[in-house]
Amino acid sequence: MSSTSVQAGNWCSACLDKEREEAWLPLLQALARRRGGKCLSDAYVDSRTKLRWQCRQGHEWRRRPLRADRISDKSLSVQAGAPWVARLLSAWRNTIRSEELTYAPARWQGPTLLPPDATIQAYRQLRDASDMGLTSLEDQLVFSLHRLYMHPRLETHLQVRAAIARAAAGETSLAAQFDNYSDAMWAQIVATLP
Repeated sequence: MSSTSVQAGNWCSACLDKEREEAWLPLLQALARRRGGKCLSDAYVDSRTKLRWQCRQGHEWRRRPLRADRISDKSLSVQAGAPWVARLLSAWRNTIRSEELTYAPARWQGPTLLPPDATIQAYRQLRDASDMGLTSLEDQLVFSLHRLYMHPRLETHLQVRAAIARAAAGETSLAAQFDNYSDAMWAQIVATLP
């Protein structure tokens, strides 16, 4: 795994899947507690797999955690992306705190570590990366971080667009390609962007 990928918060894809699955159970348990009950299941599989529930009077039943027919596609998309947004925000913070960030012309310069709308920016970055054909979470995170630090229209540069196309086609990861770019190369790329 590349240093860019590790810096973006990636490690092992199996662990990432497990982390995503584990992220939902505490949320559902908290929801049940707010309603005076409990979620008795010890694992969350997906939104269509029934979980065990108990009300405040002790009645137990099995029901899906989400009613997909009552939740809009947009809401489901945002909800499904929440763990990845959290991962991008964490990587964004970690990169800022590290001493390795040498060239970052678009870096936030405000009074806080991240801008006030960081969560919205993170969601949009990941959505845009996905819309560009990047299916690997690692590639989406790497591209999003570079876009946040370098330029909001980074993908308009021909060389970057070609790298995205190679990653989207599964030829080579974006992290591996971007690791070969020097700060001087990034400066040349950014200088040509509007």
